[in-house]
Amino acid sequence: MSDPNFNEPYNQEFQPPPPPFSAEEYAEEPAPEISEVQSLTSIFYEPATVFESFRKKPRFFSALIIILVLITLWVGAYFSKVGFENFIRADIENSSGASQMSKDDIDKRVEQASHPVVKYFAIGGQTIAVIIFFFVFVLLYFLGVMLMGGKMSFLQSMGVTAYSWFPTVLISTLLNFILLFVKPTDSYDTALGIRGLVQANLGFLVNAKTQPILSALLSSFDVFQFYGMFLVAVGMRITGRISSGSAWSIAIGVWLLGVAIRIFFAAVFG
Repeated sequence: MSDPNFNEPYNQEFQPPPPPFSAEEYAEEPAPEISEVQSLTSIFYEPATVFESFRKKPRFFSALIIILVLITLWVGAYFSKVGFENFIRADIENSSGASQMSKDDIDKRVEQASHPVVKYFAIGGQTIAVIIFFFVFVLLYFLGVMLMGGKMSFLQSMGVTAYSWFPTVLISTLLNFILLFVKPTDSYDTALGIRGLVQANLGFLVNAKTQPILSALLSSFDVFQFYGMFLVAVGMRITGRISSGSAWSIAIGVWLLGVAIRIFFAAVFG
């Protein structure tokens, strides 16, 4: 038996589905507001919240200042512990041209380079180098997000970079300070120890003096570097509004660039 209402016209108007979530609406999502102190602590256990707050108010100054202070203190403490003159001598003896220098030549260069003013310039030079590298990474991450179609300001890139470095620098520096005052100075290379006493990478498998290129490659497989890559990938994904795959592509690409530069310098300067 047929339905008597079957032939009645269908009077209900068609309702189109709602439009997809636009990038503009996504950008206007309320971002959490957290203080400077909360940012410095939450980055260790709740990094997503910190980077979400950068959508509204990016910050980098406190984290960057702490990084610079820690590195400056580490270099100064290392020179004081091993002796700046001993460091200079070991650095010269480790150089590729040391085999062509006589003992008197080495002694003369050590004497010239051991002046207190040179020591302070060496400490300041480390700090300046960190600032330069910081802005290089900021620019690379900023350009990477732009190329991936994301939206991130240069100030937000500074925040992502600073807060991706901050936990790794803090943890590694504290561990280095502990080892500096626990390990005897003859248990590590005086010239190379300034890079860090914590063995958190594969560089310990080879001799850096005899195999500098392989050492540079293996040293890049570092626990702290991978931790920093994870943080920067999270930061770019959330702050830059890009996919997780795009964020990791940028982070790994920048890391590979760093590996190539490290290998280049090891091949040229040893």
